[in-house]
Amino acid sequence: MSFRAVFAAGLAAALFVLATAMQAPAVGCGDPAPPPDGDGNVTAADALYCLQMAVGNQTTDLTACDTDDNGSATASDALRILQSAVGQTVSLVCPMGCEGSTGPACGGACPSGSVCIADDFDETSCFCASGCETETAPTCAEGDCTAEPGKSCQHVTLAAPDLGEQVDICACIQPGLQACVDSDPFSACDGACSPGSVCGGGGLRGCTCDALPVQVTCGEATAPSCGGTCSTPGEVCSQGVGGSCSCGPGPETCEGQPWPSCGGVCAGGRHCAADILGDCECLDLCEIGQAPACGGGCQDQGAACFRVTATVGAATIDFCKCISTGSTTTSTTTTTTMPPPSCFSSSAPTCGGDCPAGEFCSFDGFGCDCIPGCEGEGAPVCGGGDCRTRPGQNCQHVQIALPALGESDQFCECLPPGIQLCEDTAGSGCDGVCSPGQVCEGDSGGCTCSAQPAQGSCAGANQPACGGTCGTGQICAPSGLSGCACAPSGFETCFDQSGPSCGGSCFGGALCAADIFGGCECFSPCELGDTPTCGGSCVEPGDQCVHIQATVGGVTLDLCSCE
Repeated sequence: MSFRAVFAAGLAAALFVLATAMQAPAVGCGDPAPPPDGDGNVTAADALYCLQMAVGNQTTDLTACDTDDNGSATASDALRILQSAVGQTVSLVCPMGCEGSTGPACGGACPSGSVCIADDFDETSCFCASGCETETAPTCAEGDCTAEPGKSCQHVTLAAPDLGEQVDICACIQPGLQACVDSDPFSACDGACSPGSVCGGGGLRGCTCDALPVQVTCGEATAPSCGGTCSTPGEVCSQGVGGSCSCGPGPETCEGQPWPSCGGVCAGGRHCAADILGDCECLDLCEIGQAPACGGGCQDQGAACFRVTATVGAATIDFCKCISTGSTTTSTTTTTTMPPPSCFSSSAPTCGGDCPAGEFCSFDGFGCDCIPGCEGEGAPVCGGGDCRTRPGQNCQHVQIALPALGESDQFCECLPPGIQLCEDTAGSGCDGVCSPGQVCEGDSGGCTCSAQPAQGSCAGANQPACGGTCGTGQICAPSGLSGCACAPSGFETCFDQSGPSCGGSCFGGALCAADIFGGCECFSPCELGDTPTCGGSCVEPGDQCVHIQATVGGVTLDLCSCE
């Protein structure tokens, strides 16, 4: 399936429940699929299905039911199929399907309400596009989406940063699309994820995309479903005469399978997996990989695996796509050559910029930042997470509990191995962890956490760090030759300072203090308070100061947090 077709098909699928089954491509002339069978055999049930199509009760698919290739599906075509089904000698000649035709001319047949056009990133590939998809972006609002009730024609930007290309298209999309990370974690984690992942989590950690299990090979699959992969082009996994699963000729059954398990079969090494919004699609291993790494294989010769960013309104979704590197674009799109954007310069909270290998761009509560791949893993299985940009650290499972609220959460984080509490490190130089704003001190006789002096007002701070506090909406900034004063704008200098003194500035009432690993970070006064009372103030309006317990391995640390 084409670059745009894969994306549009995923968005065209309903987010929660499919109101009607999506029309899959025909298996063969006189053998429509989906129902009645699509098994490669022409039967009376196929004739009935095409008769229903002729009277308008099924979506028109000329490649299956126009058996005399005259441009329409009629009752005569259904009769011809029935005659073939009972053994009479009749000729069934249907028009070629769109995806079997060659672009940019693309003369193949499509279901009613759509037309056959060339793909945006490979004009030799053709797919069936709705009337909406033939509009020229960004003017999409008038595009036809009548064939997809409940959806509207919307402007979509597809960017492939590594290729330096950006494509604007129109697609029929359900209103209110949002990325998983932007959905309400205390209501329902129901946002969109990249293919092969499902939106989960919730609670204090928020909503995250969790990778689903990848299909096994056919030899490892279990009968009778036999949802495995085959390496030979055109072959699918099915139950053989002896009851075991084996590869051989047959139809693909992936589309229309229950989401998110997607247990159907695909031909030639592709995997049946959940698409962007929960439909089941046949995808290359590349396309169910995790962006931005995108290192999986592609079945089509000449295609390579690239990271693609799709933006619809305020929603941005990163995924991986097999793209032919020697292709051009069609007239229904606007293509712009662009340099890869930096994560730090991208717009929060969507954050779609580039990051170093092993990291992805994410909203950190203040802006866009490059986050280790580890933090995108699904806890509690964190051991294989990517921490290559955090030397000396590995991906560990962190459990957070809020005793007063009876809530808990878990996530993956790059952390130093062998974490110990301060009081347990008397024999190793008092190098254990303390809560923020404290430092582990002592000797062989014992180690304790000692609070560091709190930051004073901005008026008493010194340049260049200007490590003083200001009120809401202000930051301590250089003033005059050597002094500091509160200003409405400026740069936070806290993160560049050295612990445990941490004399830098923070915005809007936050304090610069040592974090639990000795670095410097901006904290609300609450987060530097004493547990379990935790009575300090929070910088963000609406947050409250609560006692939490963070557990890494066998170590539990009591902290105060704004939630």
